[in-house]
Amino acid sequence: MIKMPLCSECQYYKEESELDCCEAYPNGIPFDALYYAGEGYQCKNGYEFKERKTTNRKNRELQSQNTMYQKIKKFLEKE
Repeated sequence: MIKMPLCSECQYYKEESELDCCEAYPNGIPFDALYYAGEGYQCKNGYEFKERKTTNRKNRELQSQNTMYQKIKKFLEKE
């Protein structure tokens, strides 16, 4: 089973960046954080995963070309 990272659903995630980064990891989110992120996960520098309150996940995925889902999809299409 493939587990989609939840980082892109966090209020601290920076969608405008080509890297997967956020306030806690401005130089790139490490694999362990991508894999384990979720409610209550403690990130670096005192940040904690907090789901965006105004997110309609399905609509946002369709509208944005730079979400984690879209990045993974582009990567897999290259293969």
